[in-house]
Amino acid sequence: MATKPFLRESSQGLGDVNPRKKIVITGSKVLSVGYRLFLLEQADNLQIDRFEALNKNKWERSGNSFIRS
Repeated sequence: MATKPFLRESSQGLGDVNPRKKIVITGSKVLSVGYRLFLLEQADNLQIDRFEALNKNKWERSGNSFIRS
């Protein structure tokens, strides 16, 4: 029987119960159809609250990115 992935977030002593984290995913296939849905489903499977997948063109050289903040 396969076990579900487990993610534990730590406040690292900052007093924030739910710290904000940012994950930037870059690459040529980031904008492929269904990638945002895939990320949202994975966040749901990992029980990550307040997940948001955004397209950002923050850096010209790296192109588009998905950012979780």
